[in-house]
Amino acid sequence: MLTAYRIEDGRTITSSDLAETGTKGGPFWIDLCDPSAAERELVEKVTGLEIPTREEMVEIESSSRVYQQDNTLFMTATLPYAGSKSTPEATAVTFAVNAEQLITVRHGEPLSIELFRQRLLKDPAIGSSPAQALMTLLDVIVDRLADLVELSAGEVDTMSTAIFHEGISARKSGDYKNAIRKVGSTGMMIAKVHESNATLTRLVYFLSQGATVAGLSKEQRAQLKGLARDLRSIREHGAAIDNKLNFLLDATVGLVNLEQNQIIKIFSVVAVVFMPPTLIASVYGMNFADMPELSWALGYEFSVILMLASALATWGFFRIKKLL
Repeated sequence: MLTAYRIEDGRTITSSDLAETGTKGGPFWIDLCDPSAAERELVEKVTGLEIPTREEMVEIESSSRVYQQDNTLFMTATLPYAGSKSTPEATAVTFAVNAEQLITVRHGEPLSIELFRQRLLKDPAIGSSPAQALMTLLDVIVDRLADLVELSAGEVDTMSTAIFHEGISARKSGDYKNAIRKVGSTGMMIAKVHESNATLTRLVYFLSQGATVAGLSKEQRAQLKGLARDLRSIREHGAAIDNKLNFLLDATVGLVNLEQNQIIKIFSVVAVVFMPPTLIASVYGMNFADMPELSWALGYEFSVILMLASALATWGFFRIKKLL
């Protein structure tokens, strides 16, 4: 889908027709979301730029992700988003910027792009230049990453309360399975944030080197330094959450093992408690003619009482030793 944004009479106008021109000329932002071959060819014809394909966007080499083509900077970053799967997903987004236009190419629906679009419709001043639009978009993306980290931190606090205060029971397999599943889901989200942070850090550095080509002002260059600091803070916070998640995972497995060991210990103690009665029953189960109690009228009652007394004595021993 192709959407072009232009400013007319102090308002942000959207259109899918690149042939339209407003009072200030062509669109300052062209957004390509999962574009068709025809849409890519149209943008290439109008702008004179070679739009990267989906395969080119996902390449990991730095030369494929950040490069300059004539008077335009091409920068690709990975952004997390909520896709059709239950686990967090990520999509590559390419930003092409010069003094005349900003072009974004994506094959997913990151929430940050939609948030930027809503802000742009409310405040047309954001579209005063492609550079201003790009800086605002990057600011929204970094804010979105920070929100994901804060959300993950809240999930970690909730899991800590559930594990250490409310407790989980190994007798209910769903309890610890859900706990481990939540730890894994939060860990995957932080991994997506780390991946996005790394690509955005590289993008910010490359953009600062090509600030003149992108038409960035002195204030916008200073804003880039602020974005770099924010990305560094997000990376450090994410690393701290990684450590907490590893601790929670180890603690969850450890607590389950402790409870299972307790259950096994109880079975072991019960088996030992019944060993003396079993021995007595085995002795009196022998068919010897000269057994003293064989012809005794109270022999059966004596053997039963002896078995019970031996079991109680063994149980009392374990209680004294605090093994039960």
